[in-house]
Amino acid sequence: MAINKVVFDGSTLIDLTEDTVTADKLLAGYTAHDKSGVQITGTASGGTDTSDATLTSGGQMLEGITAYARGAKYTGTIETYDGTVVVA
Repeated sequence: MAINKVVFDGSTLIDLTEDTVTADKLLAGYTAHDKSGVQITGTASGGTDTSDATLTSGGQMLEGITAYARGAKYTGTIETYDGTVVVA
């Protein structure tokens, strides 16, 4: 049986009854206790999955533009765009 409230000598020391954490909102691998006092393990992924992104270099974007792909940040290096595809 889980415990969600600890009262000692008339004082509430811990009260989880109003907590809102749920496994789907807690990062995967982290543990916490839900409002019923049950220990939960997170299932949420951290951020957006960019593993399938096709961006491979800043030479595929206009200068000053930034993007993220496969855990890396890319900054554009193309100075102008004239309608043709340029890959640096």
